Amino acid sequence: MQKSLAESDEQSDSSVIVPDPSSTRGFTLKRTSRLIAAGLTLAMIAAACGEKEKAKEPITTAGGVSTTLPAEPTKATEVGITETEISIAVLADVENPIVPGLFAGSRDALLGFETYVNEELGGIAGRKLKVNFIDTKLNAEATKTAMQEACEKNFALVGTTIVFVSSMDPIIKCNDLAGDATGIPDIAGISVDPSQQRSPMTFSALPPERVYPDGATQKFRARTGAYTWLLENVEKDLHGVYLQAADSQTATNGNRPRFYALQNVLGIKKDAEFPVSGFAEQVTYGPYVQALKDNKSNFAESGGGYQSLLKFRREAEAQGVDTVKVWACVLTCYDSGFLEEGREQAEGTYVHMPFVPFYDEAEQQAVPAAAAFVKYTGADKADGFGVQAWASALLFKETVEAVVAKDGINGLTRASLLAALSTVNSFNADGLLGDTDVAGRLAAGCIVVMQVEDGKFVRKFPTEPGKLDCDPKNISEIEKDLQD
Repeated sequence: MQKSLAESDEQSDSSVIVPDPSSTRGFTLKRTSRLIAAGLTLAMIAAACGEKEKAKEPITTAGGVSTTLPAEPTKATEVGITETEISIAVLADVENPIVPGLFAGSRDALLGFETYVNEELGGIAGRKLKVNFIDTKLNAEATKTAMQEACEKNFALVGTTIVFVSSMDPIIKCNDLAGDATGIPDIAGISVDPSQQRSPMTFSALPPERVYPDGATQKFRARTGAYTWLLENVEKDLHGVYLQAADSQTATNGNRPRFYALQNVLGIKKDAEFPVSGFAEQVTYGPYVQALKDNKSNFAESGGGYQSLLKFRREAEAQGVDTVKVWACVLTCYDSGFLEEGREQAEGTYVHMPFVPFYDEAEQQAVPAAAAFVKYTGADKADGFGVQAWASALLFKETVEAVVAKDGINGLTRASLLAALSTVNSFNADGLLGDTDVAGRLAAGCIVVMQVEDGKFVRKFPTEPGKLDCDPKNISEIEKDLQD
């Protein structure tokens, strides 16, 4: 197994083993804390058989339940795991010249998760959790160095949110405590580069739209449910201008499946499409707005950050464009900064995402995991990237608990964690997400549609707090080479 996991990402896609999502051999991580605690209790009692002379002392199980059991002394079982601490790394592009603070939400979420685990749950696998942030700076060389550092000092990568990946070799060929190239688990917040998406080390609570392994033609499961709702409830004949993120091939690749599906599957006609840089000033948007005017477009979307959509809308307002009925934005706009910086230009924007909203108290009451995310990350720091990183951290926690329940607190290694991740066929991050086939790396179609009204994000569909719409029609399956 270790040789298979250590194979280089330079090999063909056919070497990547993806479990059959229909398999019944994998376990499901929709267990309650009580079940996890019960499993751990049995494992601990069995391990203590014949050692009656060992003193009893209170311990806290991985599920956060305190009880009195024969104590098994913790050991240093892997790189990043000592008798008292488990160290994980979060790699994220934060300080950079294009969008300063880009993925700060992922960093802040994982640092908050450390506090949550240690203070709320009493630790994990009988140890304290330590989160180490490494800034990848939107730079391929910095990313490679960060991967090497993470390999040498940490048990796993959790909440990874990076754009530029020149090679996954530092992750795939990472040596474990025994010196074997087992690799280091990469439980990503988001994975956008194909080399990371298809890596045997990478698992995500929100898998990418591209389906691996590839055949003769690329395959995608594009999340288009929000646009279907817009066509059915706002305007049945949408056509407009698409702005494509142009600062990296990775960013361009990320938008292509959705844009293609909207134009060719759902029929939201492309009046025009332009590449746009994150560095572009508002004046650059003049020709894009002229295209709106020339075509009397009623639809507009930017595939960049929320700042791009705001510049688009401000220039449209300056030129008197009033035909657009749908200003659309993905989760990048579900950010308090969008409301604060946009003010009237943010008003009316439709925002959709694949997770339960978390800014509203009604949502937090309906899904306690949303409340925990906001509490420990900080209401002023919580954003759409952060909640994805938090979901990946919950995936890490629950998989660790499953390993401990099976093999005990000293059965935790990179190999055992990777083996456990490869059997997770149903995961919902304590209700933050819809059921997701993590092991199968299949994007789920669960959505929420919001609209900015009076300076707030207001639920449009589904209307009940804490709910997601997971209709199969929310996914558009595409077989076409769309990514370079």
